[in-house]
Amino acid sequence: MNGLGILRRGSDYIAGIFYNFYYGLADTYQTQFEIILILGILFLFLSICILIPIVFSVHKTNNRVLSLFGTIPLIEIRELAIKCEKYIGNFLEDKNYLESEEGEAEGEEAKEDENEGKGLFNIY
Repeated sequence: MNGLGILRRGSDYIAGIFYNFYYGLADTYQTQFEIILILGILFLFLSICILIPIVFSVHKTNNRVLSLFGTIPLIEIRELAIKCEKYIGNFLEDKNYLESEEGEAEGEEAKEDENEGKGLFNIY
């Protein structure tokens, strides 16, 4: 042949070296990606294994509490509702009364402060 076979084999060899180098880099990134992916899946699985029993226990407790409310007769519920409304009404009345007393006391203190400034020796 006219010497081109030697050049072709040399270029195939150099191309093979480049291919193996870059394929090795890509393979390294692939293994790192797979390791991170496996760790993420393990973390997700472990967190699910921890959280699912907690969620089921909360649902179980909610069902027990709701079943207790189901055993209370409607008459008792109405009586308790009336008592709560009375208590809230009394509480709000007491709160309004205390706020009005505090407002009156602050008003009287302000008047006393004004009167103190009107003495004989007031320079201002």
